[in-house]
Amino acid sequence: MCGDITAVKTLFKSKANVNMKTVEGETPLLAACHQDNIYLIDMLLNEGADINQALWGDLSYEGHNGKSLMRLACEHGSINVFKLLLEKGADVNKIDKDGRYLLCVSMFEGFDQISECLVLKGIPIAKSDEDEFQALDSVFNKYTRKNRDERYNKDKN
Repeated sequence: MCGDITAVKTLFKSKANVNMKTVEGETPLLAACHQDNIYLIDMLLNEGADINQALWGDLSYEGHNGKSLMRLACEHGSINVFKLLLEKGADVNKIDKDGRYLLCVSMFEGFDQISECLVLKGIPIAKSDEDEFQALDSVFNKYTRKNRDERYNKDKN
């Protein structure tokens, strides 16, 4: 069910059961997690996929590349997946396989809404001063570029 987004959308329209299991016991959500397909994970959750049934309650699940669902949500800006995992009690203090906190990941990728949620929870930016500097520098550079681009576009019009 995870390979072709068009086919998945067609199945949704025909009211396919998003929690149906294969003979091996795998659900579409679990298959999407194995593929680290955050877009499909988000689609399935929006269609009512049961995250507890899909992951057997293991919110610390990591895909084949070692990334947790929380890391994927922060990396791709999937606020729906992030909020659901947060609500279900997923660990937001975990340092990822690259040695970074989730806040560093969301800040670096520019996902302000997720970053704000993590800041409000008191999550550290990074585990070292160097990583913290890089995250803050990245945010500053994006903010500076955004303001410069907005001024340029305003002057252009």
